[in-house]
Amino acid sequence: MADEGARARTHEPVMVEEVVGFLGGRDTVFDMTLGDGGHAEALLGSGCKRVVGIDRDPEAIALAGSRLAPFGDRFVAVHARFSEVPAGNRADGVLFDLGVSTMQLERAERGFSYRVPGPLDMRMGGRGEEGTESALDLVNSASEEELARIVFEYGEERRARKVAAAVSVIILSLLGGVCDRVANPPDPRETTYVSGLMPDAYT
Repeated sequence: MADEGARARTHEPVMVEEVVGFLGGRDTVFDMTLGDGGHAEALLGSGCKRVVGIDRDPEAIALAGSRLAPFGDRFVAVHARFSEVPAGNRADGVLFDLGVSTMQLERAERGFSYRVPGPLDMRMGGRGEEGTESALDLVNSASEEELARIVFEYGEERRARKVAAAVSVIILSLLGGVCDRVANPPDPRETTYVSGLMPDAYT
């Protein structure tokens, strides 16, 4: 029952019919954004001889590996960024489904959600990804000018300077609150603490 419940919550991939229409039945297809394996499952079910799934998120690799285990060695999972795949690999078709996945958005601890509070992480490869820093580390260490550049270049936001200025004000407000708390600790007999209201770094 637990496995069925988990399977029921798996993300339903978009444009499955179109993907299968273009790539179904081919010998080798590279799914460059594997996720939990929805497109790969459809392609394997359509008769593709082999699907190589690429994803930098180890949780996605684990989920897809479990989901696609019935296909045996017709499915190969590779933990990597799609930009790291050597150009010399032979493929009869390549699939990119770009963007943040539902799996990442619905898990508060990943830090992508707008709906539920969580740590400001936002690393595509998860907290254990080497050589990366969390979004919280970035906004705490980058200058306002650097934040504006990031928002403008990667977010294509015309009001990038205003966004960066607002983020800087929020950080200063949080730090000010922490400094005030340290200088004037509340009486524990008169205070009710609610966990999760502030990022981990400030609690």
